[in-house]
This record gives sequence, C-alpha cells and structure tokens, in this order.
Amino acid sequence: KHYVSGKPAKVPRRRWDRRQRIEQRIAMMGPVARGAFVVRPTYTSVGFRLGAKPGMGALEAHFRKVGEAVWRKARHSPPYFEDAEEYRGSIMGLQEDTEYELKVGDAATTFRTWRTDVPVARTVVLDETTKFPLVISDKGTEGGWIRYTAKPGVVLRRDRKGSFINVKDASCVLIEGIHFDGGGGQGCEPLRIENSGHVRVRNCEFTGWGVGGEADFTRRGQPVADGKIVNFDAALMIGRGAKCTTVERCYFHDAYGKSNSWKYSHPAGNEAIMMCRPEHSTVLRWNDMVGSDLHRFNDAVEGEANFWENGGFNCDADIDGNFLIFCNDDDIELDGGQCNVRCFRNRFESAYCGVSIQGCMVSPVYVCDNEFAGLCDEFGGAGQQIKTWGFDIYGRSPVAYIFDNVFNGQGARPKASFIEPRGVLENNTDNPASHRSAPRVEYPVRPLPFLLDVARIDGVEVRKGVANPAKASFKARWTGAKDGERVAFRVRKNHDADWFDVHPATGSIGPGETVDFTLTFRPERMNNRRFYRGAFLVRDEKGLSRVCSVYAATDFVPPFRAEKDGEFAQYIDAFRPASGRPDVVEDPRGQGGKAILLESGRKSKGDKASTPL
Repeated sequence: KHYVSGKPAKVPRRRWDRRQRIEQRIAMMGPVARGAFVVRPTYTSVGFRLGAKPGMGALEAHFRKVGEAVWRKARHSPPYFEDAEEYRGSIMGLQEDTEYELKVGDAATTFRTWRTDVPVARTVVLDETTKFPLVISDKGTEGGWIRYTAKPGVVLRRDRKGSFINVKDASCVLIEGIHFDGGGGQGCEPLRIENSGHVRVRNCEFTGWGVGGEADFTRRGQPVADGKIVNFDAALMIGRGAKCTTVERCYFHDAYGKSNSWKYSHPAGNEAIMMCRPEHSTVLRWNDMVGSDLHRFNDAVEGEANFWENGGFNCDADIDGNFLIFCNDDDIELDGGQCNVRCFRNRFESAYCGVSIQGCMVSPVYVCDNEFAGLCDEFGGAGQQIKTWGFDIYGRSPVAYIFDNVFNGQGARPKASFIEPRGVLENNTDNPASHRSAPRVEYPVRPLPFLLDVARIDGVEVRKGVANPAKASFKARWTGAKDGERVAFRVRKNHDADWFDVHPATGSIGPGETVDFTLTFRPERMNNRRFYRGAFLVRDEKGLSRVCSVYAATDFVPPFRAEKDGEFAQYIDAFRPASGRPDVVEDPRGQGGKAILLESGRKSKGDKASTPL
C-alpha cells in the first residue's frame, strides 16, 4: 500500500527487520503507480519510469523527434525492478529545446528537452554594500526568470563562516556571473539551494571558502577547527526539495580548508559541491573543480546519505562535461539512490577514486563516455577508478551501465579497476601505465570552437634549482565553423599554482587560426616539497574552458631538525605530499611490505630484535 499511495512509511530504519526495511525503502524510492508513465527530461537526456505488473517480460524503449517518421531504439532496454514493480531507464544524446515522442511497450508520451537560454524579466545587481546572508525567495516564471548578478569587477567577500546566498522556496531564478570569496562551514555554505524549483547557477566562481582546520592525530588525522572535525565543507549545497537545478560553467578553486588522505583515515574536509538529497533533475555540466596538493578536496562532489534510497543525487541527474581533479577521496560520489543518474563526457583525474557508485540503492546508474586520466591522492595512493565495492550488497539487484569509457594508466593502480556490477559493461578501453596515452584533448566535452593540442604536461624534473625541460609549448587551434564568432580567452589557474606561468595569458582566436602558448616553470618557487601538481584553464567569457594538468617532481628532501645533541628527528607535515627518504626497512606487516622502523626499546621473544613501532 505504501508504494501505491506514495506516502512515506513511518517505520524506523532497521536493516535486520526485512519487512519494515522493504516498506520503508519502497516509500523512499517514490515509485510510480501501476500504469503511470513518468518522464523527466533535462537538456540532452531523459529518464523514464513505467509502473507495470509483473510478467510483462522485456520491453524496448523507442524515441523520435516529433514529426520524424522513423523511430530509434534506445541503446539499452529498460530493466524491470520487481521490488517497485516498474521499468526504469534513460536515453542520452538528445538535442536541446526539442520535442520528442517516447514509447515503452504500449505506453507512449511526448516531452520537450530543456533550453539553455531563458527569458529574464528582472535583474538584481549585487555589490560591496549588499548585506549577507541574502535570502532569495523570488517566484519567477518560465516566461520571465529573475536574475541575480554582481556589479562588473566586484568580488563578494565574507569571513570564514557564513552564507552569501540562500535560495529557498524560489522558482525560476538565475544566479550568474558572481565571484564568491570566503564564507563556508557545514550548514552555512556560500551558496545554498533548497525547496526550490528551476534554479540555475551559471558562470560563477568560488574561492576561499571553508573554516580550515589542522590535522589532529587524536582525531585520526582529520582536520579539526574549534574542537570539531571539519567535514562537508562545501562551496555550494544542493539540498532537499531542490528540483530541476543546473550548475554550469562554474570554477571552484583555492578552498581555504583542506582534507586528510586515506593514509590516516577516511578523508574529511572540503568539497566543491555537496548533494543533500534533492528531489530530482540536477544537472552539473561544464564546471571546473580544481583542487591542489595544498588544498585538496575530500571529494570534488560529495553526497549525503550514501546508503539511503534518496541519498546523493537521488534521481534523474546529468553530470556532463566536467573537469574534476586533485581529491584525496573520490572525484565524485554518485552513491545513494542513483535512479536514472547519468555521468558522461567528464574527465576525472588525480584522486584516490574516480567515480563512486557503491551503495546503489535504486538504480539504474550510467557511467559512460568518460576519461579517467589516472589515480593519485596527495601521497600517490589509489583505489578503484570506478568504485563498485559492495555494489550489490546495499541495494536490491541494482543495475549499472558502464560503457565507452577510457582508463588511462597513472598512479598505483594503472589498469581499469572495479568490481563488475550487475548490468552492462561494454566497449571500455584500458590503457595501462606501460602503454599510457595522454588524456584526450577533447575531454571534458564542451561546446567550445577550439581545442588545445595537449591535455597533460608531465615528466618535468627539477634538480638543483633547474627545471628540465624549462618550458613546454602547445597550441590552441580553431575547430569550429568557418563563419563562427571570434572567442576571447583568459588563462586561469589556482593561486598556489604560482610555480609555472602560461603566456599569452589573454587573447582571442577565430576561424582558421591557431594560438601558440608557452608554459614556463619557475624552479625558484619549487623548493619545499617533492611533487608539484596543478592545472590551468583557457577560459572564455561565458565560463567554458579547455583544460590541461601539469605535473613536476623535484629533488627536495625534508630537513632533519636537531632535538638535542646527538639526537635528531624528522618532521613530516601531514598535509604535504610525502617526500624524502627516511630509513625504510623491509617488513611484511607494513603497507606494501615496507615500514619506517622506530625502536620501542622493548625486546621481542628471545631478545633477538627490538619491536618496531
């Protein structure tokens, strides 16, 4: 009765009570009634759910533009889920602002995909005098959106704690062209969206957010501030009751806080975006979320309630064409409901894990046509490129579609690594480290009319203050239409990526043209850690960019600092990459069969050797 009425089951969440747990999880899934056909489009995708009685067998999904004569068959047939008595599936690769017909079995309907440009009825301009936090509860309409922006050249600033903007109980609101610097803390993110429909965040910049914190080894090495562990410290939070939310063309970088690595315990700290059980239809597209070794993200995109049916992105979401790099845990967590959640055309790089889909409680989830450009946390550790551990434990027969991805080897685990989940695995390409190819220059996929001819610059070594090579040259080349409009650009990079320069820093490119760039290393600023890892963007005025990562290694060795005469100690900063070579011994009990030996003074049995700490 719960899934027919759609009312939540008021029962405690107890895994050991199977009947109550099933009732509760069915209610949280919000299944459709028998015979109902629910369709939720985004810009280029559509998710559908068809309530049906058991025994109908396999059904195919077909679609076509309104007015076309020929039906096209969906690449994958929608699976049937007995627990909710419904078929669920998705179709990708549609055109924006286009009307389509869709049929699954005997059920048929029409829908229109979203459009990027929306009509603006009123614009509100923020400046230095604006008082924060600002609560936005405007009710725009599809024919007249309410736009919030900032005065040209103005950066909105706050101290370490507090929100800039809370979007609550609003509709049809566009937040565009604002640079948020500062703010943050769990529950008071710089930008919060909840209980609102059709909110778009476009071409914004987020820097300096978070409450900071330092590693506390009485708290498992996690960052602590004001006596509390710092976690879920996001720049942007998409929360409960949010539906049809878009975040696009935004640049997240230089968080004030930082995260610990798995070397100590489960990472905690900051992230760019926090997903807190929105209602449905979230789109993240064409964003740049760039951490650094000094300010690594925990996850670039983190989800609340990993093992709840409405957790994470919940349902009907697109993660399309994003660049996520430098995380100590996952580049992105999709964990939670994952009902028609689609992750495609992104580039995931330099994180302990690329994409996490464990705890798939509803499904189906799609991870396809992505570039995995190597795993590496700040200490070089790596896990699964697609985390599927426990995939089939937490959900009832979840389904995953993993196809058309490229796994480029780099880091500790060069090969494509994931436990095969139930579903479809097809046409994935694995480039192991021994035959590693550079990331594809067109990934992440974005509607820009030019490409760089390089996507990663690595192999650079700094010895005795000299970089080899000292420079790297590359080009941007026009790939758009012959009569396309000229594009102005700026080179952007994180504040702590001051160890290299890119010239020209500004310019433009037009049809048939190429632009020559030079990246110059600055070894005088590469003298206090072993590894230097960063990235830069060639970004246009609308917030779209081409990206390139940069890696260098140095001969830096941490100094040994005298404690007292005849004794010395080596100090290791928990938040900096491991460097130098303290005394290492072979020890099968240690990670990788090695350990740093510190004598405890206690003798083992037989007084044969000191017991290592």
